[in-house]
Amino acid sequence: MATRIPKKRCPNSGEDIRSIVGPKSQTDPNFQTSLMYTRITAKAVRQALIDEKGYIDDELPCENTIRNICYRLGYQMKRIQKTKPLKKIPETNAIFENVNKVNHQSDEDPETLRISIDAKAKVNIGEFSRGGKSREEEPEEALDHDMNPDIKMVPFGIFEPTTDHLSIVFSTSVETSDFVVDCLELWWEENKERHADIRKLVINLDNGP
Repeated sequence: MATRIPKKRCPNSGEDIRSIVGPKSQTDPNFQTSLMYTRITAKAVRQALIDEKGYIDDELPCENTIRNICYRLGYQMKRIQKTKPLKKIPETNAIFENVNKVNHQSDEDPETLRISIDAKAKVNIGEFSRGGKSREEEPEEALDHDMNPDIKMVPFGIFEPTTDHLSIVFSTSVETSDFVVDCLELWWEENKERHADIRKLVINLDNGP
């Protein structure tokens, strides 16, 4: 017959949970919070308390409570990052070394402007919440399903790394080469007075090595 664990070993103390979650955690990479990011789920923590710490299933709180305890201790789940490349060609390092060299040279040249351009996923326009919040006494109402948008728009960003200046163009066009050129021409017409001394553009375009 199993012996019940004394109440003083209840995981609310946090020590046993820390010993389980701590080795599988890392600090906020941006150092903007004191939170630790962890890869272990509340379900796995609860099972580890049983398997590794000798707790009995009936005396442990539910997964949701374990999750709340982890959060109070400063641990939260980390979203999986899509950063692992599918493949890397032998020339990858040389390519990036050359890109960095060209970027540095352009940033040092007063007659050259480096910009970074990128088109993002289409945005559905309509009475959608999109996770928005309001401080109004009566909250804004939105459709209960994000379907059948009034229109779909493509955001196209043009970023100037040396000044952190960002321009965003919205269009209903398809992301073709003509679309990119049209956006660049529109951006230049609106910003050419700021760049009266510029004679050449260096464009960073995320297309992979």
